Amino acid sequence: MKRTFAIAVLAAVCLLLAVAATAQEKVTLQYKAQKGQKMTYRLEADLNSEFGGQKINVLIKQTSADEILDVSASGEITRQSVDEEVEMIVNGQKMPVPEESGKRRTITVTKPDGTLVSVKWEGGREPTEAERKAQMRLMQATQIVFSPSPVGVGDKWTREYKEDTEKGTPSAVAEYELLALEKAKGVDTAKLRYTYREAGREKNMSLQGEVWVEVASGDIVVMNLQAENFPFAPSDQAPTFSGKLRAERTGGSPIGGAAAAAQPAEPPKKKEKSIEEVVKDYEKIEGLFTLYRKKEAGKDTVYMEIRDDQLDRLMLLQVTQSTGTGGYSLAAGNPIDDILFKLVRRDEQILFVVP
Repeated sequence: MKRTFAIAVLAAVCLLLAVAATAQEKVTLQYKAQKGQKMTYRLEADLNSEFGGQKINVLIKQTSADEILDVSASGEITRQSVDEEVEMIVNGQKMPVPEESGKRRTITVTKPDGTLVSVKWEGGREPTEAERKAQMRLMQATQIVFSPSPVGVGDKWTREYKEDTEKGTPSAVAEYELLALEKAKGVDTAKLRYTYREAGREKNMSLQGEVWVEVASGDIVVMNLQAENFPFAPSDQAPTFSGKLRAERTGGSPIGGAAAAAQPAEPPKKKEKSIEEVVKDYEKIEGLFTLYRKKEAGKDTVYMEIRDDQLDRLMLLQVTQSTGTGGYSLAAGNPIDDILFKLVRRDEQILFVVP
């Protein structure tokens, strides 16, 4: 009898401890911020598609700088985001990036639960209506919206979106599950399973994966998603892509303080060599463009020096035959073509442009 009573008491104590532990693990997830706080982020995408019988691989690396412009009395957060560096490689070929990408500021206003209130763009070229709707579609898909109630491990919630033709956002369902409360990149985070599915389009986009959000601010610290039918152009007739998306916060926090200090410092950037250091062992060839040439192991390496005043100027290239067959028809020096061209700077690239 006494043993049965002791076991019952022990079971009751364990149950109370379990309930208490569960209560302690509940967290209220909300977006919080302080005006003036700055953050940096890095996005990487590895996407694949097939169009016209050809396989297309796109690699994107992008860094952005965000700033909290205002926080209203009701908790709505006004945030500005600017792309600082963008690199796009298509089938191994690095592509030029539009100049306006580093000038345009995206300004969003969000409610504490993550609902988008408004989006506008300032600076650079004004996006077209199709581009604006495409951006709104992607923002809806990647915006994390929190439960109105405190949540613990294993809790789930859903957000349904109705089609908005004016904004360009489709009908969709976002599903969330809290998997764990754990450290990520030095801060306390809630690890979420995230699934987003569109409906009613010819090619419905879907995202699925895991997201780590900072408990104190609701800000995304790490996001790993698998994308299907990811759009790369505003047109519905354009090819869609499938692959991996990864985003992570590399510095700062919307609330500052200890959360920002916990972010690991970026590794120091490798110092780039000066022009003089690169060509110190090269033969210098003076001309309209100064050339630097080095022959090593049967391989010729040639660099061309271009002054700023030589950019964006029309020039004439006279193409002639370098060798011949010794006969009258193919002789060295024979003219082949005259090409009007100019050299144009695009970020870190110099393009040979034929108008």
